[in-house]
Amino acid sequence: MKQKAQASLEYVFMIAATLVVVFIVVKVFIEPRIRTIYHIGQTMNRTVKNIKNIANSSIDE
Repeated sequence: MKQKAQASLEYVFMIAATLVVVFIVVKVFIEPRIRTIYHIGQTMNRTVKNIKNIANSSIDE
């Protein structure tokens, strides 16, 4: 019985270690890319709004 409990505990630790590694990979590699894509989208939206304002102001004149 003691052997099975020890093996189960080792599996729990392996799963925990795997989750930590996955968390680190997501935090280091994926999250910065998502933030970059978000900022690019914001910049594009601002640029389009500025172009529309310029076009509208030149049409109004």
